[in-house]
Amino acid sequence: MKIIIDIDAIHKDTCVTIQAKEWSNELKEIVDYLQDKDAAPSRLFAVDNEQTILLHPQKIDYIYADKRKIFAAVGDKRFEIRMKLYEVEKTLKHAHFMRFSKSVIGNVLRIAYFELHFNGNLCVYFQSGNKEYVNHKYVKAIKRKLMMGGEKMWIEAIKRLTVGVAIAGLITFIVLTVITFQDIEISIMYFWISALSTLFIASYFALASLLFEREHWSPLKQTSIHYLLSNLFFFPIAIWADWLHMSIKSLLFAIVIFTIIYTIIWIIGMWIQKRNVLQLNKAMK
Repeated sequence: MKIIIDIDAIHKDTCVTIQAKEWSNELKEIVDYLQDKDAAPSRLFAVDNEQTILLHPQKIDYIYADKRKIFAAVGDKRFEIRMKLYEVEKTLKHAHFMRFSKSVIGNVLRIAYFELHFNGNLCVYFQSGNKEYVNHKYVKAIKRKLMMGGEKMWIEAIKRLTVGVAIAGLITFIVLTVITFQDIEISIMYFWISALSTLFIASYFALASLLFEREHWSPLKQTSIHYLLSNLFFFPIAIWADWLHMSIKSLLFAIVIFTIIYTIIWIIGMWIQKRNVLQLNKAMK
């Protein structure tokens, strides 16, 4: 980005002209900053040993809520800020602070690097040595911010449901193609039930992924509940669609195959998260 400043007595008013090939999130942030009269303050009031002090936002690593109080982390020190967390977030919206979780907002300019722990938690390490965890619900927004590229839950649910329906449609089309070219004879009712079951299952898995947005749950709890619910949802439908026979041997074999596939998908998901972490760290350089 080029910055050209022209200071001349012939200019009566201060004017900002932006020239760009196309509209982008970066331009939107610049315009929002210029138009906002409540731009980021140069100081925040905090309390230290009953004394009011001034904090520079850019020296703060993160701000968090603990036992109904709000604290700012500056190096190894903690200062109380007598505001609500959402008020601090609004005040610092142009100071490069973003949501890390429901109880934490962090300064992305103070981040040193990211690290994905084995349990699935994304850890942020700050330049001061402090660390904090990011709920993966907010990772995409932070990534867009760092790369200068969150949505509401119901919008995300609709998007994921749409993907699920599309996948079900693709699977149905593939099965129908195989049936047509292989001259396989099945009843229309059986095919209808199978197509409906595929739609239900694909839609479930698309929506059930929202369980991993429960930031108060550990990754182990998220995965365990998702796996359990997936079994409880998939197998009754599979039996109703006559994909499985009602026998102990058949069910046990199906559960083993289901678990293997689930594990493979989980490993792929972890690999995708690690790739995202690499991209985040690359954006920090």
